[in-house]
Amino acid sequence: MNEKKKIRKALFVLILSGLSVYLGNLGLEKALSLGNTWYEAGAYILLAGIGICLFGIYLPFRMASRWELPYAYWPKNKNPIHVIFFLALWFVLMNYDNLTLIKLNGLNWGVFLEHLSQTLLIQVVYYPLFAMLLFPAFRERYGLWWSLFINGVLFTLYHALFPALFPEIVHSYTAGYLFITFIAYMLLYIWSESLILVMIVHILSNALFLASKDVLFESTGLLVLIPVLLAVGTLVAMIIGAYRQKSAPIKKPEFWITMNLKD
Repeated sequence: MNEKKKIRKALFVLILSGLSVYLGNLGLEKALSLGNTWYEAGAYILLAGIGICLFGIYLPFRMASRWELPYAYWPKNKNPIHVIFFLALWFVLMNYDNLTLIKLNGLNWGVFLEHLSQTLLIQVVYYPLFAMLLFPAFRERYGLWWSLFINGVLFTLYHALFPALFPEIVHSYTAGYLFITFIAYMLLYIWSESLILVMIVHILSNALFLASKDVLFESTGLLVLIPVLLAVGTLVAMIIGAYRQKSAPIKKPEFWITMNLKD
């Protein structure tokens, strides 16, 4: 399949995911206004089951594998200890002020864990859809920097599709912050060669940032489990993928940033 067809199909999956997510959000708004539990459950199925699970996670995994796009779950050409050390240092330095604010505000960590579980619903789709599918597909044709720019814009626009589920997100995140954050974590990913490690750092950092701004997401009942199950399922799939890839050479070495910490 040529590069243009890959990009068109990847964008089509993004559009289907975005459309399902947006319609699911409209359904949630209607459900909240009516107080209808069944309406709410149907909206969640459309949003989380179809928009995120099918079009945002499952199909990107399958398409990236079938097209043999470059992606990596665990470092191969770098020492994993060096990568973990660097990402841990990045996490502490980038979140020091946020952690300090949270400590001063006396946030209950049980509340934070519930908040973290809900932010997973919007964050878990980032890496299969953008890092595994869209970014590599665009990079084959447009190179590193144009691909980062284009996908950064798409990533920023994708957040506007969650107004009912996370109304605060439009106000707490600026477009510039989202754009720069995407580029920073994509560069970290293609240096570290690890979707697993960068995804964990990104998810925790975003949850801490929101909590430091007193933006805390809550959910009740069984719906609180949906984001957790999606995130755990995605992480387990990546761990299984890392195990299967352990003896295989990394795909397209030129795709990755080769600088090592010891250099």
